[in-house]
Amino acid sequence: MMTLNLSHNRIKHLEGLSCLPLLKNVDFSNNIIGANSDLDNPLSCIEELKLCKNLTSVDLSNNIIDCD
Repeated sequence: MMTLNLSHNRIKHLEGLSCLPLLKNVDFSNNIIGANSDLDNPLSCIEELKLCKNLTSVDLSNNIIDCD
């Protein structure tokens, strides 16, 4: 699989992406990623993306991720 579009699905965190080694493009826009994330590490909800070495495009727009 090279492209995965999971926009508009009320997804809260990402997991299971490491089993998709050919993944190049992902669209997780318009979800609720970041809701209930770890206050000490607000980016923990997207850490799984680091395991996808071939990613070239990631859309996380319109989510609740807070890096402040």
